[in-house]
Amino acid sequence: MIIIFCDIDGVFTNARTGWYTFDLQAVNFIRWVCKHTGAKIVISSTWRFSRNKKFFNHIFGTENIHKDWKTPAKMSSSRGDEIAMWLKGRQDVEKYLILDDDTDMQSDRYRDWE
Repeated sequence: MIIIFCDIDGVFTNARTGWYTFDLQAVNFIRWVCKHTGAKIVISSTWRFSRNKKFFNHIFGTENIHKDWKTPAKMSSSRGDEIAMWLKGRQDVEKYLILDDDTDMQSDRYRDWE
């Protein structure tokens, strides 16, 4: 399985569309990617604290959201650490992609998983 970890601010919302308005080109593109690769989306954005799975199903399509749809909430960790925690022990994940405008996704954090 391919997993796409998605941040929202700066990736799917931006200054051009407005910070609370989704960029439809970006959303349609990620839906297309999921359809053609079988990838599933996991929300790594802080939006996971204020929105529920139903909200993200509506935006990205129910078929594209992973059943474990969000990374764990560890406010003292970096987003990269939260992604590493989500990945730990998941034998079914073959590849993953992180879509984020932050830089705390250090590759050495994932060595235990690989």
